[in-house]
Amino acid sequence: MNFQELFEKIRDTWLAHVLTRLARGTGTREDFRAQVERFLGILIQVITTGDPAWFDSVLVDWATSLTQTDLESSNSNLPGLLRQLFEVTYEVCRENLSEEEVLGITPSLI
Repeated sequence: MNFQELFEKIRDTWLAHVLTRLARGTGTREDFRAQVERFLGILIQVITTGDPAWFDSVLVDWATSLTQTDLESSNSNLPGLLRQLFEVTYEVCRENLSEEEVLGITPSLI
């Protein structure tokens, strides 16, 4: 099974975990959902093509979407957001895929 097929098995669970962990409140979740789904589509494209340049557009958008707090402190939490996205991905993979499937999907995420 390829990455896209494996990820399709856990997509809904992954999305629910990401939204619960990273977005507080219903309004925030709905706004963030579209961005997370965009990230997922790009992640699949990156894994399929082997070209990380596909991430450029979403990362530039996220990096330029700083909150007022970020602007005041000259701090961007983009690396933290990406770390959390990949942490959720590994957790959901371990919880919902067989050991063989996890071994098949995780090298693609490194």
